[in-house]
Amino acid sequence: MKSRLEVRGRLVRIEISGGDAIELHVWTGRTQKKLSLAGVLQKVTDARIFDDKIIVLTGFVSNAETSLIVTVEVSSGRIIDKVLCYSPSVSPAGRYVAFVKFFPAHGLSSAEDHYALYDVSLTPAQNRPTKKPLNDATVGKIVYPPGLGNTADDNVEVKGRPLHQMAGEQFFWSDSGEWCIFADRVDNLTTVVVLQPLARRLFVSTRSFSDSELCGTEVPCVERIIEVKFNMPSHADITFRDFSGRSTKSLTQTISLPL
Repeated sequence: MKSRLEVRGRLVRIEISGGDAIELHVWTGRTQKKLSLAGVLQKVTDARIFDDKIIVLTGFVSNAETSLIVTVEVSSGRIIDKVLCYSPSVSPAGRYVAFVKFFPAHGLSSAEDHYALYDVSLTPAQNRPTKKPLNDATVGKIVYPPGLGNTADDNVEVKGRPLHQMAGEQFFWSDSGEWCIFADRVDNLTTVVVLQPLARRLFVSTRSFSDSELCGTEVPCVERIIEVKFNMPSHADITFRDFSGRSTKSLTQTISLPL
């Protein structure tokens, strides 16, 4: 982590400092609060302030494989919620966090990626699918694959069907926070998923591509989304790269997806 990371809201300023013992400093006017994140986050990767009320942090826990979303209340300086996950990405205004649902990184014969959305404007209980005691792993609204709920361990030891895996390393947000794009892969099909979380009701659209469309070959390739450029208000240019080395076309392919 950088030795110092500063983020400003309208009325709130935060500063994250430290190496082994990370500290969060919160200023509201002349009032300052300090919160130690030692034992919570080993490395902070992003920080946002939502509506001058809630601080949203993402980073890695001690094993450096699992990510954590941490929300902190500005008025009290206390941690409100913690969410174990992979590849978290905070929207520009800090209201939403897109992420891959947590599963143990080792000891499983099969696990698949379930993509979820956390709404910072809701309470921790409202961000859980059931009224059972809160936990750090079964959190958020599953937005893809379609038709799934969100129950404990429904993304592990999956049998009888091909597994969904993220086709890339991250989620891509438009500057306005109106759109979020990521890619999923199952069998030899790559699907671009477009989220519109700010709509009256969460809107999800998809477009799928075969290996022959993206790689120019029927032989399975390893397509990963590496860049998204939002050309608002009409479309997004999405760049894929084949990491298998088997592609008969150029390594990088760009497609335009209407929004």
